[in-house]
Amino acid sequence: MPDMITSDADLRLFLPNSVITVGLETPLFDKLAPFLRAAEDTIARSVVSPPILEAVARAEPELMHLRQFLRPLVAIRAFCDAVPSLDIILTPNGFGVVSNSNVVPASESRVRALRDSLLLRIDQLTEQTVDALRPYAPWRDSPQGRLWGSVLPLQLRTVRRLRPDHHGPLLEAYEDLRPQIRDMEDRLADRWISPELLEELRRHNLARSPSDRQSYVIAAFSAAVIDALRTGTPDERRLAQIVDDIRRDPATFHRWHNSRTARLFSPPVFRNNPLSGGYFF
Repeated sequence: MPDMITSDADLRLFLPNSVITVGLETPLFDKLAPFLRAAEDTIARSVVSPPILEAVARAEPELMHLRQFLRPLVAIRAFCDAVPSLDIILTPNGFGVVSNSNVVPASESRVRALRDSLLLRIDQLTEQTVDALRPYAPWRDSPQGRLWGSVLPLQLRTVRRLRPDHHGPLLEAYEDLRPQIRDMEDRLADRWISPELLEELRRHNLARSPSDRQSYVIAAFSAAVIDALRTGTPDERRLAQIVDDIRRDPATFHRWHNSRTARLFSPPVFRNNPLSGGYFF
């Protein structure tokens, strides 16, 4: 696969200006080469898909717009992963990278602050990459696209709604929470909005193609799911209101009206038949 980053000058386009190589040291690109390859593999596996990342690296015209996000994402991810194995010093102009055991390394707290700032930039670039990929059908049909589309909330800040005390980078926490969000969506859909409608809403949400009415239900149902995860108890009044809105719009939500879940809200009506036999007490 062609490399996204091919030279030291290329690499430095995307790293903080304060990161320099001190003296006649090995070029930073050479030190980061294995980390660049690992970063590409990680991003391809968890975000983009290998075929699409390869197409972006080849600068295919249809995907050129993704390079503005993916090239810095690869560079910063590689540098962030490499920081623990690099000799980082603090110079008057910022951080420096050396391989000389005679220099005093930067304090652990400063290195941690550098890495945290890189992780926050990774959050931002990952979210921008996913947002740029959403209109692209081959990505939505890839394993990576299906994973991102397996839940309604696609924003990493969802972490803060579920974990108000969380501070720092969000991507890893979001990936950790995604199965819980998916399970709660599935559970509540089975009882309220139906698995069929949830599948349709997820598909339109990922493609950024929901109607206004669908967008309303997506937002309301997502809020109910987040609330249920935070409190441990679904808000049935809120969910009933969502269902009531769906019931009043069969044209938009026909998948719900034809579902097994819908029948839970239309129980058989008993009508007395005078000709039927019966028992009297």
